Amino acid sequence: MLKDKKTPEIRFKGFTEDWEQRKWIDMVNISTEMVDPKSGKYDNLPHIGPGNIESFTGQFYDNIKKVGEENLISGKFHFYPEDIIYGKINPQLGKYVFPLFEGLSSADSYVLNAKNGLNQKYLYTLLQTTDFYKYSVSVSMRSGMPKINRDELNAYEFSMPKGNEQQQIGALFLEIDNLITLHQRKCDKLLNFKKSMLEKMFPKNSSNFPEIRFKGFTDAWEQRKLEEICNRFDNLRVPVAANQREKGNIPYYGANGIQDYVKGFTHKGEFILIAEDGANDLKNYPVNYVNGLFWANNHVHVLQSKEKIGNNKFLKFCISRTNIEHLLVGGGRAKLNSNIMMNMDLKIPAIVEQEKIGNILFEIDNLITLHQRKCDKLLNFKKSMLEKMFPKNSSNFPEIRFKGFTDAWEQRKFGEMADYKKGPFGSALKKEIFVPKSKDSVKVYEQQNAINKDWKLERYFITKEYANKLRNFETHSGDIIISCAGTIGEIYELPLFSEPGIINQALMRVRVDEKQINKDMYKIVFSNMIDDFSKEHSNGSAMKNIPPFADLKPMEVLIPKSSEQKEITDLFNNLDNLITLHQRKLEKLKNI
Repeated sequence: MLKDKKTPEIRFKGFTEDWEQRKWIDMVNISTEMVDPKSGKYDNLPHIGPGNIESFTGQFYDNIKKVGEENLISGKFHFYPEDIIYGKINPQLGKYVFPLFEGLSSADSYVLNAKNGLNQKYLYTLLQTTDFYKYSVSVSMRSGMPKINRDELNAYEFSMPKGNEQQQIGALFLEIDNLITLHQRKCDKLLNFKKSMLEKMFPKNSSNFPEIRFKGFTDAWEQRKLEEICNRFDNLRVPVAANQREKGNIPYYGANGIQDYVKGFTHKGEFILIAEDGANDLKNYPVNYVNGLFWANNHVHVLQSKEKIGNNKFLKFCISRTNIEHLLVGGGRAKLNSNIMMNMDLKIPAIVEQEKIGNILFEIDNLITLHQRKCDKLLNFKKSMLEKMFPKNSSNFPEIRFKGFTDAWEQRKFGEMADYKKGPFGSALKKEIFVPKSKDSVKVYEQQNAINKDWKLERYFITKEYANKLRNFETHSGDIIISCAGTIGEIYELPLFSEPGIINQALMRVRVDEKQINKDMYKIVFSNMIDDFSKEHSNGSAMKNIPPFADLKPMEVLIPKSSEQKEITDLFNNLDNLITLHQRKLEKLKNI
């Protein structure tokens, strides 16, 4: 909550006194009330373990069972309403909850209660602070399963205000949690409802009736040829070479959507555009809805529904759901011939029902576009900050920086900031030496782990005995792995709970000297270096390999003092979290 200062940055009106430093052992009771779950006495009580608690939200999953329903053998902690349950295994997962009921808790968690003037709700808020999280993770780093023990908890120091202020803080954050939960449940219900409805609003297979439909509609859907539903306006298309287009604000459409903005237009009104040739995705074939002025080139078909027969919004989605790939002709540049397209079969309802379906699906598309724009804005903002917060050319000062920092940035060589190790030669990891996954196998990390930022992806394993021979190529939590060939420069830090393994020939392992540079700062300057190196050496084509050590290690980069590094990396980590949040929202909407 606050570390060095004795008062927080913002606080409730009327509170002015300094906060006081306290030790966990003096203020928190860690329960030792362990009971036998086999006694039958607790059979109707819920059993709570870390697997029942959602990370970082303080919410329960819908998978809680009663004690009597589980085959529990070892002792469990007995908890009561408003006790706090905190997961001690893998503290980096942030498992904490404030139950309002009695039950038994797994021995993999602690049952906590405030004492000596500490407010229980304030204690629950304390568990959610960055300071406590960082402490719990740092002390849990040991061999085997990360875990925070009682002695380590008892050694934790924190700041706390007087009782009334504690109470208000704890109550506020618990109320915020409740509001978040309420809205999240509403959101989840709506998303699930929409997904279910949309799956059922079009007839399946040979049926002429959708599973569900808007009230008042009962007639069978009719099968029609596209030429019965739409008119084609390809005759108005005009292709213009890029160097001959006059810049303007009218969208210029090709096979895969908007290619440019120009002066003038070829069409005006509401239309459906379907790629003729040059589609970049044959399975999710490009189909666009447009309304207004636009210019169409000769690589996109231009259709418009016939009045009182078809609705353009509905038909956009109806055609998008149709398998077009098998209708294409040609080799490398597959083409959708107009006569084949116009002979395509579609099932459609009456025009009024089309309008209702088209409108609801169009609203979802608008939501997707909204979230995509938010993502794009954040990504562009991040890119701008990366350019302005790092010195350019021969300068030792960035264009913009956080208040209070004025010192020049200092030159550092990449070889001074980290230890580097590229994976073994390909001959060391041939397919014939791979073994099935078992307790005696060791994982082989590949490019896919770095590219997808996911340590859990796995395909190949080797024996522990052979891994010992390759121990120089071992990687574990806290290491940075970087893709070295093909898709180069993808950086991923293996998280605390990741499985140790061996890197393959397409990866580089980096162990940062954190006395020289903040690890997050290193990731930023390394990414910037790869971008600059690629521009300088690519000659217009994609870079295929990471710079060799002889080039990489002597490369110099400017870095600020550690306090300014932290401010910069905190900013970019927050930006990354915002971008991820919007991308997840976008993926949910796209999957509806």
